[in-house]
Amino acid sequence: IEKIRLDRAGKPTAVEPLDGA
Repeated sequence: IEKIRLDRAGKPTAVEPLDGA
């Protein structure tokens, strides 16, 4: 299951790769 969440930039990204940039 791929959880999609809005990145700080506002782009819908998967929560799989923990990107805190």
